[in-house]
Amino acid sequence: MSELTIIALVAGSYAATNLDNLTLLVSWMLAGKTSNAGLAGGYALANASVLVIAIILGLSSNVIPVELIGYLGVIPIGLGIYSLVGQIRSHARTVDAHTRSGATLGIAATLTANSVDSIIIFSPMLADSKASVDPFIGIVFVAVAAAWFWIAKLASHHAARLDAVTNAAGWIAPLMMIYVGVYILMNTATDVV
Repeated sequence: MSELTIIALVAGSYAATNLDNLTLLVSWMLAGKTSNAGLAGGYALANASVLVIAIILGLSSNVIPVELIGYLGVIPIGLGIYSLVGQIRSHARTVDAHTRSGATLGIAATLTANSVDSIIIFSPMLADSKASVDPFIGIVFVAVAAAWFWIAKLASHHAARLDAVTNAAGWIAPLMMIYVGVYILMNTATDVV
């Protein structure tokens, strides 16, 4: 697996599963009730939690027979299809973007709880990849998370445009989940041989 493929896969997965968190970050920034340091600390803590949980779940795949690991790709495919059906029926889940917590831990808890989709995507990705690739996936995850915070700062200055991004997320996130699931299913043989 090439470095560019990993970067594209991690960045795309992160972006698709964190558009809702971008909306939360921007709303907290616009509210102005929490310092940028408090927001950055809560955001960093949430991303660290998501990455640690995904790594633990990915490593726990050692108990699963190796030939079955790739079938974990069915989970994001199923979630993607479910989300697309919900989007088509206009009953897509919405996130309360007006939740405002002044505490760093409150922000971290909110963002972590809102990141189950990220955990579901990154756990099979880490379980399916070679052990030597996992640190690179983690580094790319951290880099994309840092860029995401910077994007939130920019978006808070251009909040009117955020609605278009949020609306597109309803379609982009399920399609990205399906893509990652198919990638995991198709790429398993090369990873475990």
